Amino acid sequence: MTSTPTERPQEVAEVDQTVFWLGLFYALIGVASFAAWALIGDGDGARNRSPIDLPPFFGLLAIFAAISLGLRSNTIRFRLTLPEKVAAGVLGVAIVYGIAMNATHPQFAINGLSMRATHLLAAMGLCYILSRTTTATSEFIIGTIPAQTLLHMPIVVWLYVFHVHDPSINWAGGPIGYWHVRIWGMILAAGLCATIGIYAAHPKAALPGHILTFVVLFLLSTALFWSGGRAALLGVGGAVILSTILLPGAFLRALPLVLAALVAGAGTSLVLDVPYDSYGALNSLLRSTQVASGDALASGRLDIWREALAEAMDHPYFGHGFDQYFFGSTEEGLRHSQPHNFIVQFIYDFGFLGGAAALFLLLSLWVRGVARTVQGHESWKYGALSASICLGVMALLDGAMYHNDPLLAVAICFAVLLARPEDRSA
Repeated sequence: MTSTPTERPQEVAEVDQTVFWLGLFYALIGVASFAAWALIGDGDGARNRSPIDLPPFFGLLAIFAAISLGLRSNTIRFRLTLPEKVAAGVLGVAIVYGIAMNATHPQFAINGLSMRATHLLAAMGLCYILSRTTTATSEFIIGTIPAQTLLHMPIVVWLYVFHVHDPSINWAGGPIGYWHVRIWGMILAAGLCATIGIYAAHPKAALPGHILTFVVLFLLSTALFWSGGRAALLGVGGAVILSTILLPGAFLRALPLVLAALVAGAGTSLVLDVPYDSYGALNSLLRSTQVASGDALASGRLDIWREALAEAMDHPYFGHGFDQYFFGSTEEGLRHSQPHNFIVQFIYDFGFLGGAAALFLLLSLWVRGVARTVQGHESWKYGALSASICLGVMALLDGAMYHNDPLLAVAICFAVLLARPEDRSA
C-alpha cells in the first residue's frame, strides 16, 4: 500500500507510538518480574525466578505489532544473500535432523527452539518496524536496554538497604527481578555499552547531556562492578576497545567521560557490602589470583569446552539436537544447561556443518549491519554496535546467546543494526 505525502506523517507517528509501547514494555521487564515474584510467588526457590518469563512476551508483541503495521513476505526490505540462504538451509537441516534423529529429549528441544524462534521473529518484526520510522526511534529502542536496569535499580537499593544479609532473600539467585546475578550483570553490561554508544553519537551534547550520561554510566558501572561478573566486565572492555577501533573519531571523544564514570563506579562498588561471595569485582579478582591453573581461572570452562567438543564427535555433522547439552554434561557430577560459549554450543547442538552455518549466518548479518553503520556514518546505531560487541564477548564466556534475557537484547541490537529507517528526525 502506497501512502500519499499527507498521510505519511500520521503513519510515522503510528509506528513511533508502537515502538514507544514496545520499548516501555521492555524497559519494565525487571520491575514487572519483581512484581510477579512478589504477588504470585517464587517460580524457582533456588533462583528467585519470576513465575512469568517476560522476554518471550516482548517477542510476541513485536511480531504482532509488525504484522498489524503491514509486515508481509513481500514487504520485507531486508534480503539474505545467496551464501546466507545456503547457510540458513544447512542450519535448518541440522536443526530438523538433530532433533528427529539424535536428540535425547526431543520435546525439550522443541520447547527451547520455539522460545528462541520467538526472539528471531521478534528481531525480524522489529527490524521491519524500525525501517518504517525515524532514526531517533531506533536510538530510543536501544536506550531501553540501560533503562531496564535503571528502572529496576530502586528495587536493588531497597533490597540492599533492608535485606543485604537477610537469609530469606536468595541473593545467590540474583537480585529479585532477574533470575540470576550473572544474567543481571549481562543486561547491566549491555546497557552500559549502549549508553556509551549513544553518548558517542552526540559529540555536541549540551552540558546537561554530559552530566546525565555520567550519572547513568556511574550507576550502571557501580552495579556492574558490585555484581562481580567477570564475563560482563570483559564484555564492556571488549566493546569499548573494538568500538573505538571501528569508530575512533566518535568513541575517542567519549572516552574521558566514560573512563571517569567507570573508575568512579568501580571505586564506589568497593565500599559496598556484598550479600554473597559471588558478588563484588574484588572478590572475583581475588578468586582469579588464587587459582593454580588456567582452567580454574576460567571457572572450569576449559574442561567444559573440551568435554563438549569431544561429545560433539558422537554426531559430528548435524549435532546432538537443539538444547541437548544439559542431558549430556556430567562435568564434576553437575549438569550444565549450556557450555558457556556460543560457538561450542552451536557445534554441540548443530554439529560441525550446522554449527559452521549458524556461525557464518550470525557473523555475516552482524558484519553487514556494522559495515553499514561505520561506512554510512549511521550514528543512531552506535549504541546497538557497542552493545552487540559486549554481548558477543560475553557469549564467548557465558550464556549471552542462550538465556532469554540477554538473547532478547541481542535480537534488539540486530534489529537496529540491520534496519534502514528514514532520516526524518531532524
